[in-house]
Amino acid sequence: MNYTNPLAQKIYSLLAPLIGPLMAESAVRLQAKKAGVTPDAITPGNLPLIAQEIEKAIRIFVGSDKAREISAIIANVHDTANIG
Repeated sequence: MNYTNPLAQKIYSLLAPLIGPLMAESAVRLQAKKAGVTPDAITPGNLPLIAQEIEKAIRIFVGSDKAREISAIIANVHDTANIG
């Protein structure tokens, strides 16, 4: 999946290796919707909520520790130059 929004793309690129490309695409779309935006409209201000919701969603697949780690990365993805 290629998003025009670099934040959405970074989140997708982080999730896809862990939960697969289809689930990663769905997670980006659904969690952006919960934040009240489309994936192409995600801003740094949306990241804490998106990160929190993604942590809950992926915990069953990757375990609590990894889900927390991924959530922290997503919450600060705008500060991270080379994710994905």
